[in-house]
Amino acid sequence: MELFLAFNIFNVIGYKIEYPFLLAVMIAIIDILPILGVGTVLNPWAIWQLVSGNYGFAIALFVTYIIIFAVRQFIEPRLVSKQFGVHPIITLFAMYAGFKVAGVFGLILGPIGLMILRCVFEPQLEKGLFKDLFDEN
Repeated sequence: MELFLAFNIFNVIGYKIEYPFLLAVMIAIIDILPILGVGTVLNPWAIWQLVSGNYGFAIALFVTYIIIFAVRQFIEPRLVSKQFGVHPIITLFAMYAGFKVAGVFGLILGPIGLMILRCVFEPQLEKGLFKDLFDEN
């Protein structure tokens, strides 16, 4: 979504990107793969633009990468934890553990497993047991 928005902003300010939605989806598919990310496409593209002499577009691509990186590192774990009602550190641990156990699908399965555990231990949570782990604040 961030890429699609950025590509449309680029089109508005004069850097023409054909098929911004398709390009954003293709980069998102690369982003899903392990080890690869948005930087796998945006950084070489920005370097190419820099070498080609299109400095403004190169800077715009680098800034887009930095913004997307910041959103992924700082905002996404907080959003996921607020949705689940679990502390962000525990959510990150569940995502990491899931990734180590089941790979990319574990990133999704880890927090789901955490939610299952939360539902199983709901009575204990209401009594105050595990309150520090599953507290939203």
